[in-house]
Parts: sequence; C-alpha cells; structure tokens
Amino acid sequence: MADSLLDEALSACRDVLDEIDESGRSSFSARLGILERAVWSLTLGCATQEQVLALAQLVLMLRDEVLSAQAAAVRGTLRQWGSESRSAGPTESMCGT
Repeated sequence: MADSLLDEALSACRDVLDEIDESGRSSFSARLGILERAVWSLTLGCATQEQVLALAQLVLMLRDEVLSAQAAAVRGTLRQWGSESRSAGPTESMCGT
C-alpha cells in the first residue's frame, strides 16, 4: 500500500510540472526522477522502516513544493490578467446600455 501512495504522490508531481515555469520545472523534474528510481528500488530489495519513511517524507516534501509552485504560477497568471483588464479600461455592457 505504501508503494501505491508514493506512486500517487509522484504521479501528482508529474502532472503538475507542465504548469510550472521552466526554471523551476527542471529542478523539480530532476528531483522527481531520482525519487521515482528510489521508490522503484524499494520493490527490489529489503528496506528498513526508517528508509521507507525517509523516502516517503522526501516524496511528500517534493509534492508540497511542486503544488506550492503551481499555486504561485496560478496567482501570477491571475494578477497578470487583472492588470491587463484594468489597463484596457471599461468595456461596453453586453446588454447594449
């Protein structure tokens, strides 16, 4: 079960990477690749409970950082849209008034 939870967290990271700017994406992508290989290696041999917990902690930290970066990117986009709409000035009403 732990493997599937780790896989789900890694998958969530992978899905979000496209929404992050290029500079952050490369760093996250490298860390993601390393953690994916580490999770895969858990299935090959015996790992201690401490090793599994440490790896799970790293995966969850990466997931949290990737989601924070995604949220920051969304906030930046919303701010940009807001400033563009304010600079465009008032628009005509859709009702024709």
